Formats: sequence, structure tokens, C-alpha cells
Amino acid sequence: MKKHDVRVVNMSWGGDVKGYEHSLELCGIGKTPDERKTIAREYFELEKSALTKAFASAPDILFVTSAGNSNSDASFNESIPSSIALPNLITVGAVDKAGDEAPFTSYGPTVAVHANGYQVESVIPGGEKLAESGTSMSSPQVTNLAAKMLAVNPALKPADVIAIIKGTAEKTAGSDSTFRKVESDPTFPALHRAAGIATPNRSAHGAISGRIVGCSSTPFSVCSRMRASARSPGSRTRSTPARGIAAWQASASH
Repeated sequence: MKKHDVRVVNMSWGGDVKGYEHSLELCGIGKTPDERKTIAREYFELEKSALTKAFASAPDILFVTSAGNSNSDASFNESIPSSIALPNLITVGAVDKAGDEAPFTSYGPTVAVHANGYQVESVIPGGEKLAESGTSMSSPQVTNLAAKMLAVNPALKPADVIAIIKGTAEKTAGSDSTFRKVESDPTFPALHRAAGIATPNRSAHGAISGRIVGCSSTPFSVCSRMRASARSPGSRTRSTPARGIAAWQASASH
């Protein structure tokens, strides 16, 4: 990837120790459940270490990963890569079309933002289009936004892109009083900030869209709106909607 100057990578996949145990059982490896757990842990740690080292060795590449669909804490479950914390990796959860947290999405301290992951038009092998649900559908939308931000400002580093995405997201209030709702401006907030434009406006939108292939035809009022949420210790991360990014849905499969 570094050889070809890749700047952003979508990772709609993941796994955990339980997955290894299940695969070992299916393959008849390990005489007892305890033996399979031991082998699974060894394989899992090898993969986690390799992935972490690989991501860290490419600090100029932004890795965007799906949170998972287990409706549980990705960090507690040790899901990878969604539980890995690095300055060039962002984990994405899912909301439905109404902007509410999808019932299947994983959550936790590493889940930074959420995007539409419900009934997203997706392309499967053979070219057929289906409406699919999952965080595998939400992370490509954030990848899409990040790519457009880098097209606007190639000098941005992964940490800059992540900070802008999180900073221009909407924060939705929940039962926990620590959650605040901030309505983001619908005029390309992330892209304007990436371009160094302090006050979004239509003329600036025109200048930006000219630097992004296909953007000029995108409805102005529905571009790059995401939501994110804060997490206090011991509380579940509340998701927040990403309505506008749905206008730039990236095709993906589970």
C-alpha cells in the first residue's frame, strides 16, 4: 500500500477469539474445548500483533474499520481490528436511516463515529445490488468522506482527518447527561474544515466540489453529515446519525 501511495483503506471485516475457537472446532483441531481455547488465543494474539504492527508501520495511511455487529463492547470482546487503538485507525459503528443506533452495532471506547449501516445499497459479486445492513456498510461511508477530504487537502495526516471527522460530527443526547447534541451545518462541514475554510458557504462548496470527482452533482444539503458520541467511563457509547453520508454511500459487502 505504501508503495502505491494509498492514503485511506476500508476494512469491513473483523474477528475475535470466539471466532477462532469456532473455526478450530469445525476443522477438528483441538481435542477438548480447553485445548481449542488455548490454540485460539495463540492464533488470535499472533494476528492482533501482526495487524497492529502493520497499521503502525504505515502512519500516513488512514485505516477505517467496521465496529462489528455483535451488539456488544468491541474492546471487551477483543474484536480486531475494531478494538485496536492507533492514531491512524478509526472505528465506525452503525445507525439506522432515522439516525438511531442500529440494534446490531458494536460499541465501546474505540468506536469514534457512526454512519448509516441499515439497508444500504450494496453490490455483491456478479454486480447485483442489494440492500444490506451492518457496520460493513457504515465504515465505507466514512472511508468515502475521508478520501474526499484528502482530495481537498492532500497535506492532511490521518490524525488530522480523524480529528476533523469527529469534530464535525453531530453529538446526540442520550439517557446519560454527558451526551450533547450538536446539529452540524449541512454545508460540507468536514470538507470545508479540511480545506481550511472557516465559514462554509455555497461559493466555497463550488470550489471544493471541483476538486472532487463526482461531488458537483451531489445535492448540496445532504453532504458529509455524521454523528459521533462521547463515552464516559462505565457507560455504553451512544450512537448518532450520519444522514448525509448516505448520499455518498460506498458499495460494500459483508
